[in-house]
Amino acid sequence: MDQADKGELDEKAFNEWVGKNEKYITTPTWNAIKNSNEASLRRREAELGRAQVLQAAEASESNAQTAYGVAIDQGNYAFVPDTQVLTPEGKMKDFDRKAFAQKYMAERVAREEMPLDKQVQFYSTNGVENPVWSRTIQAGTSNLASIGWTPEGKPLGQLNEQGLAALETFSRINTVNPQYAQQLAGKDYETLSDIQFLREQGGFPDASAAAAVINQVQRSGIKPEDYTGLKASVARAVDAVVNPSVWDSAVNTVRGWFGNDQTNLTQMSSTIRRRAELLVASGQVPDAAAAVAATVEYLKNPAVTTNINNTVYFNKDLPQVPKGEDVREWMPRFITEVPGKAADENGVGSDNIRLEPNQYGGFTVWTGGIPMVDRTGRIMTYRKEDISKWVKDTLDADLKTRMDERNGDIKVHKVRIPRHPATYSMNIRPPIPHSSGQAVGAQRRRFVLLV
Repeated sequence: MDQADKGELDEKAFNEWVGKNEKYITTPTWNAIKNSNEASLRRREAELGRAQVLQAAEASESNAQTAYGVAIDQGNYAFVPDTQVLTPEGKMKDFDRKAFAQKYMAERVAREEMPLDKQVQFYSTNGVENPVWSRTIQAGTSNLASIGWTPEGKPLGQLNEQGLAALETFSRINTVNPQYAQQLAGKDYETLSDIQFLREQGGFPDASAAAAVINQVQRSGIKPEDYTGLKASVARAVDAVVNPSVWDSAVNTVRGWFGNDQTNLTQMSSTIRRRAELLVASGQVPDAAAAVAATVEYLKNPAVTTNINNTVYFNKDLPQVPKGEDVREWMPRFITEVPGKAADENGVGSDNIRLEPNQYGGFTVWTGGIPMVDRTGRIMTYRKEDISKWVKDTLDADLKTRMDERNGDIKVHKVRIPRHPATYSMNIRPPIPHSSGQAVGAQRRRFVLLV
């Protein structure tokens, strides 16, 4: 019976035994033993089938994870079609690719200690939403609406921790990839983008003050058709600044700030236009001309911008130089000695080299209206830290050169002092005649002659 219960009964041997011992076993008993053995065999087959299904399900899940993991690492996740996997119950279901991608990418980011700009590239290239960033931005946007001004013009409300976190997270992502930031922010993108602009380039560094201006724009009740006219008025006023042949009387006080570089004028016009539009829409100034004039006066402030080689830089974008040094002198020298030298070596010519701030907090080299590439075909870029280090290293090298030159001059004029200087005696004045007619011996002094 034990063998039958385990499904290990040898039926041929058992039948032979029954034939020899027929008088000792009844037919019901014989059938019970056979049925028990067959039931045990069926259970074993079912268990084996379940094990095979589980093994197949695990393999199916593993294969899907491997395929999507490779696609993510290659930046092709968005182009991989959906797939199905086998469940432990032997059924097919859709593979949860979104949950897997978010978990896989979060683990890789943590493992590699990936910097934020690389993270943004990682997620945006694969088209995967970072759930932490999304929650942070969405949790803070509701706080923005509570910021404004009292009827007396005093600030009303302060951004809370969630509101500040939303702005900081959005701004960092938007700087690297605006399209991905828009994907995360949704309908709040324009509001957050305008606040970021005012904080970074519009003269409202305080987050609550910038949010109050933008909320005032949204509460102004300007109709779409009126806003179109407003933008046109601002555009005309901006043209009076950036077009050397047109100077409106309301803004002619800014003549000469830009220099003669038309490329730089065109580049700055979008900043002027955007800030002026926000000022007019929020009621801060009476008209477009006043908004443009106020904006240009703000941008002219040396505490805000610096003009280098007819290119206007926001001071926040410039590299740090040692105390006592002037970045306006070091930037042209860096351009000449580093990217300019590379341009000459590559046959491009260094006459039109410019450094343009990029979305990664550094600079991209431009020449003739296009980014410059090195000999490997890569676009030439420099981090602010790279330029600051170059300035320090160059200062050290310049100092060493001056010291070497001075030491060289000292060696040329150096007087050799012997270890045992010779001692000489010399008359220092003629003998003095004495009344007796005999001369008194001349006075003598000892001195050391250096040779």
